[in-house]
Amino acid sequence: MTKEPMQLVFYYQKVLSSLEPDTEAAARAQYVLSQAYLAASDYGNAELALRKTLAFYPDKPILKADLGVIYLKSGRYDEALKLLQETRRAERKNAYAGFYLAVALENTGKLQEASDLYEELLIMMPDYSKLYYQLANVMASMGKQGEGFYYYGYYFWYEGDLNSARHHYSKAVSLLPQDSQMKVNAENMLKKIAQFEEEK
Repeated sequence: MTKEPMQLVFYYQKVLSSLEPDTEAAARAQYVLSQAYLAASDYGNAELALRKTLAFYPDKPILKADLGVIYLKSGRYDEALKLLQETRRAERKNAYAGFYLAVALENTGKLQEASDLYEELLIMMPDYSKLYYQLANVMASMGKQGEGFYYYGYYFWYEGDLNSARHHYSKAVSLLPQDSQMKVNAENMLKKIAQFEEEK
C-alpha cells in the first residue's frame, strides 16, 4: 500500500470518530473514507465504508456505480457488471458509470458491447484520452489491428506524445481499408502533426 492513501484513511477514520453516527456528515465521511481505502487497494474496507453511505442514501444510483467500481477493481467482474448496468439504466447520461460499465464488459469478454459503449462515450467526452486507450485495447483484442493503431494514435495525441501518435497513425493508415473514414481521419491527423511540428 502506498503511504499517501493510507494517510488519508487514517485522517478520515479520525474525522469519523468525532462525528455523530448515522448522520449525513458521517455518511459523507464514510464515502470519502471508502475512496481512500479504494486508492490504497483495500477493497474489503472500501466496500464496508461505502455500504454505510449507501444505507443513508439508498436511492442514489451513483453510489451503486461506486460499489461496482470497487468490485471491478477487486476482480469481481460479474457483480460489478450487474451494479453498473443498474446505474446506467437509472442514469443514461452518467459517463462515469458508462465508462466503468464498458471496462466491466471488456473484462467479462463482451468486447463488441464494450467497444460500442466506449464509442458512444467518445461522443460525450471526445477529449478523454483514457477512452481512446481502452478502445485501442479492445480493438486489438478483437483482432482489428488497424482500428487499434488508430485509437492509440488519438490516445497519444491527447497525451501530448506526438512521436508515438505519428507512429500509430502511420500504422493505422497502412492497415486500414482504402475506403475507410478512419484511414482518412488518420491521414488528416498525420498532416496536423506535421503542421504542428513545422510551427514549433
